[in-house]
Amino acid sequence: MSRNRVIYQSEALFVSEDASLSGISEHDQLQRVQSANYSFSISRQDINQYAQLGRIDSIVLEAPTVSLDFSYYLGDGFNEEALGFANSSDFSVGFASGHMTATSGKNLFILTSDEGKDVITNKSATNYSVIGVGNAYLTDYTLDASVGSIPTVSVTMEAANINGTANVSGSSQGFSGISNPAITQTSGTSLSGLITLPAATSGVGPLTALRPGDIAISFGDALSNTNDGPIVDISGDADGAHIQSVSLSLAMSRSPLERLGTRFPFARTIDFPVNVTMNVSAIVNEISAANLADMIDNQNGIEITTTFKDRNQTPQAVFKLKNAKLDSESFSSSIGSNKTVDLTFSTQIGGPRDVRNNILFSGANIVTPFGTVDTPFKLLAGGLLGAGEQLIINGFPIDSTSTSLVDISTFDAGLDYFTLTASYTGAGSLNSNLSFTGVVGGLISGNNGIVAPQVTGLDGSGDFTLTIWPSNKDIAGISGYVDIG
Repeated sequence: MSRNRVIYQSEALFVSEDASLSGISEHDQLQRVQSANYSFSISRQDINQYAQLGRIDSIVLEAPTVSLDFSYYLGDGFNEEALGFANSSDFSVGFASGHMTATSGKNLFILTSDEGKDVITNKSATNYSVIGVGNAYLTDYTLDASVGSIPTVSVTMEAANINGTANVSGSSQGFSGISNPAITQTSGTSLSGLITLPAATSGVGPLTALRPGDIAISFGDALSNTNDGPIVDISGDADGAHIQSVSLSLAMSRSPLERLGTRFPFARTIDFPVNVTMNVSAIVNEISAANLADMIDNQNGIEITTTFKDRNQTPQAVFKLKNAKLDSESFSSSIGSNKTVDLTFSTQIGGPRDVRNNILFSGANIVTPFGTVDTPFKLLAGGLLGAGEQLIINGFPIDSTSTSLVDISTFDAGLDYFTLTASYTGAGSLNSNLSFTGVVGGLISGNNGIVAPQVTGLDGSGDFTLTIWPSNKDIAGISGYVDIG
């Protein structure tokens, strides 16, 4: 049955590690996506001649450009890593260094499930459709944060090709049979082979979204040296200007390199230098001692640090602009409104290890976007329960007659965990009666302690919760879980 419409619940956005790769472990789903738009345009040259009014042909002289833009809520850096940005805990690697080397770009996929069905729960079907965008290169990364809004990232990419695949098969392990959208850019021929995407996940972990009330901005030594900073007091404390919004923009315009004998650009190179700009809007309260005449002669820059924290005030994403210079300062005042100031700072991108002129990033993410594949997690129920005992996990009843592996859930690919609800009735004990199996193993915590490889100590009747973590995820630093993989 055909769809009447497509809305956000039926779509998921995936990205490849590199456009030349096709394996399931070389793709992952982007989290907290809010929008995705894509288009292409073809520039043609009409061929006309004397003695005939209508054109005799319309040929393509320049390779079409495919445009893709999408937005997502800023998180702990998982999306940034998946998109090829550097997550450097010690701020030693440039944020955009991964986009400054020669690659074949990335592939992106917009997967669509049946109408009215969530992609993350509608796993086993045969009528998915996929739009693939091939050989995509970053051209813009913009982060917007303001009072009353969730911090949001907008990404714009230019690509070489776009295709569609119908009747894609889905299962608890992923989506297979997807046409590769990447091309050999010199010849314009499609890469052979089919793509397999991992299973879609909710992406719901300890961090759901960041709040504007948990954002801190530091302007370094802008106040210690009045020649470096603006006229308005931007100390960041209660005595300084009340910042209302901040926007960070990294624009990486690219030039397609072409040559005779090829139909597509053989490369899309970055136009250097690359500038990073930050716009800050604030309500004015205090004025600093500064002089424009002195700023003109000043050679020093400042360091601007923007820290996004979670509810526990733990930093989740930190951006540093190194050697930033003040470009403009604009005041606005009128009857009936607060006096405001708009400031623009800028810095330039240096080499990958240039920590003086650069934008640097550190995120709390500890999950590797690529390289692991999550598989169904099954419950082994082979006659371990005694007569009169029954265990119900996620709605699946299990008793002494159960002899099969029951597929009760799937690990969240690239994310974190899932929680099982369970209830047990009977006069016996669950000690050594409940075990888990699966290709990837896992981490199990029950309400009465953590035991491996079986959950024990759950005697008598009652309800309890099991939290499962894939053992192929790096969860160093997370307490309360024991690896039993």
